[in-house]
Amino acid sequence: MAHNASEPDFVVPAYSIPAYWSRVCAVHMDRKMVAAVWGAVGEGDSVVLYGEYLAKRGDLAIHADAIRRRGGWIPAVLDPDADRRKKAEGQRLVDRFVDLNVNLFVVEGDQEAGLHEMATRLSSKRFRVLDTMTEWLTQYRGYRRNSDGEVLEGDHQLMTATELLVWGLVAHVVADWLLQND
Repeated sequence: MAHNASEPDFVVPAYSIPAYWSRVCAVHMDRKMVAAVWGAVGEGDSVVLYGEYLAKRGDLAIHADAIRRRGGWIPAVLDPDADRRKKAEGQRLVDRFVDLNVNLFVVEGDQEAGLHEMATRLSSKRFRVLDTMTEWLTQYRGYRRNSDGEVLEGDHQLMTATELLVWGLVAHVVADWLLQND
């Protein structure tokens, strides 16, 4: 597995997340699928994943609508350069999402940094997943590294979105700190 944490350590029964917790969505698109995960950030900088979306790639308006229906006010992060997209293609994707009224922010993804941040949160009990996240749990169970430590190719779009979500939180905190301490 890509992570050493066992499900009983981080999967929790579904519960109502406090309204005052911050929310964020992360979107990942590859050549086949569109994936999104929704998380809430609560006490002690803990993250609870509470929503998932996984669909075959198609009309972007359908995917944008699905993202907005979960809360149009929730900021969504996307790495436009993911899946080896060319800069111009990534920018068109961002522009299209914005045109479709998705509250979108660009985050430069870093798979290893995202994996590390997720592992840190798992080991420190600051990462939880609601048991209703069935597609996410299926992908988690199949998310593996090879003998060289590289993540194996496969259907793990929700994992990639999760790495972007946790890495995006770190990048946001660092950017805020830099702005305040300039």
